[in-house]
Amino acid sequence: MADHDDSDLKTKVLKEAENLYQQNWKPGKKDHCAKFVRHCFENVGYPLLETKNPSDLALCLKHGDTLGATYANSLAGDEIGRKLPMDQAQPGDLIFFNNVGNFDSDYLQGTIVHVGICIGDHTCIDHEDHCMHKGPFADYAGPGRWAEARRPKLFDIPRTRIQLEKGKLTQTLRNTKAYGLDVLVNLSTSGVTGLLKQEAGKMHLPGGGGLEVFVNDAKVPHYKAVWLRLDDIECHSYRLSYQHGHTTASVNGAKIPDLKCQMTSKGGALHVRVNDKEVHARGAVIDIVYVT
Repeated sequence: MADHDDSDLKTKVLKEAENLYQQNWKPGKKDHCAKFVRHCFENVGYPLLETKNPSDLALCLKHGDTLGATYANSLAGDEIGRKLPMDQAQPGDLIFFNNVGNFDSDYLQGTIVHVGICIGDHTCIDHEDHCMHKGPFADYAGPGRWAEARRPKLFDIPRTRIQLEKGKLTQTLRNTKAYGLDVLVNLSTSGVTGLLKQEAGKMHLPGGGGLEVFVNDAKVPHYKAVWLRLDDIECHSYRLSYQHGHTTASVNGAKIPDLKCQMTSKGGALHVRVNDKEVHARGAVIDIVYVT
């Protein structure tokens, strides 16, 4: 699988932020915090829009500037993503802070004047006072200055995922941490048996070109993308990809017409079956991206 999984954009954004922090990155003549945030997303191919309806309507009072893409509250709108309480922020979310009435400030009290990127555990990376900064939200004068969090839309797409990597098992059900999952992907394109169904007198391929997907025994009728990667201890490498209406599958790089894989997590262990035969996985991922 060509790394279309959760370790794609979100992890790349966080890695970019950490790299810039390590380099003590400087954005140029003006050290606006929003430049840093936008730079992290743009560098991984996901430029953020400029909101037309920010959470506050502040203007730069002393200089008469209008707020643009280099200002924090240009990111504080629904065009960027949905608003969340600060205590629900997750890695990759944008974190906003208010002006609390500094007499030297150019902004009205309560205006969103600062933005960073959450890296987890109430901690964020941001650019402030001409340098990079990493620390807890509490560094910003306490809850009175905390404004809101926003989850970039791409990170908010519902998905179900099982992953076994380096002995660690992680699982999410529609973006929520799960403790037991049963996921089945079944591709059958080699004949009229298998997954071909008959409805209203017509034969058709369900899903994307013969692919059916089940989560906890319930069929997923619509999905945007499905990726599977499985490496077993016998050196078999299985891959499956569904996107843009097309499904492809392979084993050890050779394309195959049919592939049935079931991953079941129970008691902290992952059980995997391929074509109804149990296999021992060294690494495994099934990732289902739902239609929003």
